Amino acid sequence: MTQAREIKLSQSRLGTMKDCLGKYYYQYIEKPNVKRNTWSTTIFGEIIHEQIDLFLKKYQIEASFKKEVDKIISKSKIKFEQDFLKKHELHFEKIFEETLARYKKEKIKVTFTRKFPTKTFLEFGDKWGPEVLKFIVRYLNINEQFENEKEFSIQIPKEFLSKKTTIKMSGIYDHKREEDIVDFKTTSMPEKYYFVDWDRDIQSLLYYFSFKEESGRYPKSFTYVVFNILDSMFFVVKHDYANTKESIDIMKKNFKQYIDYFLEKHDVSSDNSNWNPEVTRCKFCDYNKICKAKIDK
Repeated sequence: MTQAREIKLSQSRLGTMKDCLGKYYYQYIEKPNVKRNTWSTTIFGEIIHEQIDLFLKKYQIEASFKKEVDKIISKSKIKFEQDFLKKHELHFEKIFEETLARYKKEKIKVTFTRKFPTKTFLEFGDKWGPEVLKFIVRYLNINEQFENEKEFSIQIPKEFLSKKTTIKMSGIYDHKREEDIVDFKTTSMPEKYYFVDWDRDIQSLLYYFSFKEESGRYPKSFTYVVFNILDSMFFVVKHDYANTKESIDIMKKNFKQYIDYFLEKHDVSSDNSNWNPEVTRCKFCDYNKICKAKIDK
């Protein structure tokens, strides 16, 4: 009798698998103790996410903070001053220091590039932080009920599975409402959000079906709020779901293909002959020194 397995599927896991099956194997299966590294552009996005999350949670639970914010956004020109952010421990530098401390505790080195050194990073963050919050309060009706940074781990329905496997959809809703999902993206490659194929976009598909399993109904919309680091600009990409049988069946078919691909690759990930190393990825990979298939040149 075959014993059922439990595997987690997330956007980041599938993305890592597509980039390099070897990295997927090391990161999510073997989990060796190696020196890990992350980049300043990555933690910039984390800090922005944390700033938004703290701001929205304070607005929900602290009456005095809500009163101050309502007064600010009632004006024709919305502006969140640094003094206001510091008073409420929402300023970029504080969250930056807390993020660095967390990475240090987890023994992950943060590398600041020549184009994004520490000083530039902090100056950019101080400029961006208030603008991000101003955009958020303008775009989102923050007086409506919502959940922020909500983790989920939900078993995928059997209709999607070809094998005897327990596989869970996992991720974090950046911003979830009664009928809508909003995801915040901080990126230096905004072009990938210019034209989203919503029938095949893995993150929105994953969240679409997890929303259904949690709520018993499909969401009405999915939105990417994109913060373009390179050009210092925001843009919004929103999709309203038709939620007809035909449209749902198309998304189900595509989602099942992702799941089949994921399970197929997962099952052969320990065999390094199936890995797909590439020079640049290998050079900056945390597992470079122990990888059996790395390319040095």
